[in-house]
Amino acid sequence: MTTPVGHWHPSLLESVKLAWRPLLAYFLFAVFGFGAFVLTIISYERGDSLEVIGAVLAGLAGLVTGQFIALLRFRTIPVLMAGFFLMWVGVYVGLLGHVDLPKVLLIGTFFFCFALPSGMLSLHHRFELLGAFWPSVGWIGAVMIILNNEGRVSKWEESKMSAWMPIPLLLLGGFLVGLLFFMASKQAMRVSIWESLSGATSRRVQKKATVSALPRKNVLPLLGAALLVFAFTAVLAPYLWRTGKGDRKGHQHAGKPTEEPSEPSDGGEPRPSPRGPKFDEEAIRQAMQRAASSAKSAAQTLWPLLLLALFYRPVKRALLTSHLVTPIFPTPPSERIENLWEYVRIAAEDAGTLPLASDSVEQFVERAVAPPTPEGTPEAPPPQSPAPPVEPHSPLAEAARIYVRTRYGFVVAPGDALGMKRAAVPAAKALRVRMNAWDHVKAWWRPLA
Repeated sequence: MTTPVGHWHPSLLESVKLAWRPLLAYFLFAVFGFGAFVLTIISYERGDSLEVIGAVLAGLAGLVTGQFIALLRFRTIPVLMAGFFLMWVGVYVGLLGHVDLPKVLLIGTFFFCFALPSGMLSLHHRFELLGAFWPSVGWIGAVMIILNNEGRVSKWEESKMSAWMPIPLLLLGGFLVGLLFFMASKQAMRVSIWESLSGATSRRVQKKATVSALPRKNVLPLLGAALLVFAFTAVLAPYLWRTGKGDRKGHQHAGKPTEEPSEPSDGGEPRPSPRGPKFDEEAIRQAMQRAASSAKSAAQTLWPLLLLALFYRPVKRALLTSHLVTPIFPTPPSERIENLWEYVRIAAEDAGTLPLASDSVEQFVERAVAPPTPEGTPEAPPPQSPAPPVEPHSPLAEAARIYVRTRYGFVVAPGDALGMKRAAVPAAKALRVRMNAWDHVKAWWRPLA
């Protein structure tokens, strides 16, 4: 009889060992992307580039902070709710107090707040694509800056494919390769977690190359897949672009890039500068002001949604347990008996008894009445020792007898549903006797299987 792994709480070092592949892949994915972003802006930017470098460093700090929070296994939704609330409060208080922050700090805060959720989601199993949002800002932003400043709008209007240039194509390829390697590293992390929780030592996989998500022999197929996706994206992407008002001043100016006169180098006519506008920190400030105004106007709508998200599990649990004991809609007696046994099982899980797939009903009852260990989980008896006695006339034993008799092929006798209710409700109360006030609070917010 194997001992279940109730709650897995790896140390920080163990979490890093299990997640080092996506940590490294995602960090390099973001560093190379924003490295290209910084170099592109500096190449087309005039004057001081301190704001750009500070913003990118703040974004990388946000990524690292988000990944550290994910390694500590904090829940995503509460952290994001608290983060967005604090960001909204900070912006709103800053606007009310007319606080004039330095430009570097203002832009850095903006980048940090957007990068932190991406860093958190990069280590979660269901949000890889959302986690890849922030690195894609660097890669795709660099591509768009080059195309806009090199005047490719006119080429794009003549022929969609002719808008591409060698460096933007190289950046697009780097983005796709980095994204695919990051996704493959997430699969490798899943394999590592499976190996660490796969049960007995004899069941663990000895040859990791046979189950690795990215063995060496799969690197070439992965690059081939990246090449196919690159070709498809390069052909399709220009047809999805559109120009803004600033790109089309009229028919005679269609497609011409915005040009600024520069000083003549040899006394002749001033030449148009290929450089674009400076990094617009004022636009970011105005965007944050608009976001604060929108958040203020939408607060009355968001507060009920936040309360709904906070109390979703307790409300769901109350409705479910109420239906299990007293059906909301008519149900046959056999289903009512199964619902009441589910109610007993929920009470046993609240008290710390985790059901096993290999458990029979009798074994589950024995473990439910076993004395708790110092950690709080009922202790399973050793295979060679006698099981702790179960009172034959206890409500739990009576509920188990009715459930087994009606579940495994016997006819439901008259009065079984009522007898099951009379036994299941006291049995659930008896199982919860060992719980303290904090255990009851945790049980209300515990996800039900």
